[in-house]
Order: sequence, then C-alpha cells, then structure tokens
Amino acid sequence: MHSDQLLYLIDISKTNSINATAKRMFSSQQAVSESIKHLEAELNCTILNRSKTGVELTDDGKYVLSYATTMIEQYNFLRHHFQNNTDKSSIQGQLTIGIAPLATSTLLTNLLLKMHTDYPNVLLYAQENPIEIILELVEQKKIDFGLLGSIND
Repeated sequence: MHSDQLLYLIDISKTNSINATAKRMFSSQQAVSESIKHLEAELNCTILNRSKTGVELTDDGKYVLSYATTMIEQYNFLRHHFQNNTDKSSIQGQLTIGIAPLATSTLLTNLLLKMHTDYPNVLLYAQENPIEIILELVEQKKIDFGLLGSIND
C-alpha cells in the first residue's frame, strides 16, 4: 500500500471520476486506475464500481476510504512534526524544476537563491520549457514541479 493509492482513493470519493482525479493530481488516468486496481488486488476486495458514467465506491471501498482518510491524516501529522523539527541544512536530495519562459526572469533567481540559502545540501536543477511541456513533465514525474507564470507585486 502506498500513500498515492490512498490519496487517489480519497480524491475519487470526492469527484466520482478517475479522469478528474488524474487531472487534479497531475497524473494520467491510466496511472490512477492501475493504482486503484493494485490496491484492490492487495486488499482482495473491489473498491470501485466502474461504469461509463463514472465510478462509485462499493461498500468495501467506503470501508477502505475511512481507513485511508485516517492514515493520510496521521501521515500528515507525522510529516508536519518532523518538518518543523528538522535542521534544514541536514536535508539532502535533488529538486528538478520546470520553468516557463515568462517565469524565468521574475521568479527563478529569487527562488534559487532562497532554496540554496535554506537548503544548502539540496541540488537544484532548473530547465526552461513551454508551459505545455512543463505540464507533461510534471504529469510524467520527470520534474518535481513547474513554475508557469509571474507574480505581480
């Protein structure tokens, strides 16, 4: 069981649509659908009734949803605890950012400077692409996030 599966399930319960959940969570419809199918196989139950008009939680799905919601809440409490009690200089890793051309001049310099100051052990990679390409790269999880526009003061 993965947190993504639980987050998908929680969102599907709100939208009654795998496609809408995929769009809202920057994933593909196929990835969300496969994720839920894997969860169903792992738990040996049917979570969703699928039809041409959308999806609906089964009774088992509602039962799983009640635990999924609690598990994600507990995970968020745990994550919040350690994020607030962590020395930022000890955080390590890599962050890849896609940046639209208009955002480059207005946001990139300040963002990279702030990130480097706050997280000196995180390697930052930035690449400039058109908005459509950035959205595809985020959806494919090839970049961590994208900056698509500028902020006006």
